[in-house]
Amino acid sequence: LAKLPPSLEFYQFSAEFYRNQGRWADSIKAWEDALRLEPADDEIKQELVATIYMSKDFPRSESMARELLVKNSNSPDLWFILGDSIMIQQRPEEAIEPLTKAIRLRADYPPAHAVLGRALLQMDRASEAIPHLKAALSTDADGSLHFQLSRAYQLTGQRELADQMRQAYQE
Repeated sequence: LAKLPPSLEFYQFSAEFYRNQGRWADSIKAWEDALRLEPADDEIKQELVATIYMSKDFPRSESMARELLVKNSNSPDLWFILGDSIMIQQRPEEAIEPLTKAIRLRADYPPAHAVLGRALLQMDRASEAIPHLKAALSTDADGSLHFQLSRAYQLTGQRELADQMRQAYQE
């Protein structure tokens, strides 16, 4: 493939290959090269913003997601990227709206529920956080969601449920 002239397919393949290896800078460059060949391709733009988000460049992923949402406001993934990028930058109040939109567009979206639950919990809205944290529990790989749910239960006076979640967190 490397001996062939530059093509959209080559850049897309390279970008996905590099992204799967966690080589974010190489993947971003390949997506940008693909975009130079097809500057109006919104799918390539969305792949680029997703890769930038994965690379942990949250100010840039926030900015790009905002731009893309102007044309494609029905993308739960773009709303999630926007909301989580904002949340990671310690602006939970601002993250609530995009995360809520992501969930409205895709009700079964555990990562969006998890981040929205965290944002609500940080804003002392524990009772609102509980259903979102519960909706994301199936994806809890490190116990952090169980811990947060325990905290939310404790803050709402539900001691028994808080103890159960704390036990699950410790396990």
